[in-house]
Amino acid sequence: MASTPTPTPTLDPNEIANQIVALLRPEFQQLRQELRQVIREEFKQLHEEIREEFKQMHDEIFKQLRDEIRQEFKQIHDEIRDIRDRVGRLEAMGTGVEPRVRINNNRLELSAEDEQLALSGPTESLTTRWDVECASNPNPFPHTHGSLEMKMINQ
Repeated sequence: MASTPTPTPTLDPNEIANQIVALLRPEFQQLRQELRQVIREEFKQLHEEIREEFKQMHDEIFKQLRDEIRQEFKQIHDEIRDIRDRVGRLEAMGTGVEPRVRINNNRLELSAEDEQLALSGPTESLTTRWDVECASNPNPFPHTHGSLEMKMINQ
């Protein structure tokens, strides 16, 4: 008896692929969920590390700026105190010259000219007053001569 070969069933490649995918799908889903969880945890940890590092940097920068600002204020305060002391000494001398304080290159300064004028005494300020009066009025005392007028102002 001759055997007849039994025909082998031909399988559709698409069907085979679908069956493999169906078998592996639960494992892929499980792996995907695990991978997502690992990524979330890593991201949270990295986020916390970055946040902590940023906070540290922020605190250091803030502290440095605060110290610099305090130093600047202290320096300005010291300059103001020095100028007040110098102005007070000049006022105590009774010269009548009121020194001016100005800002020069972001520094407070007492006008050197005013300080020198105050230290030199009242004669220069009276001369200046005489010059100003003569400039505003050519003859402030019409019934007298200039030399007599100067003596009157200086008295």
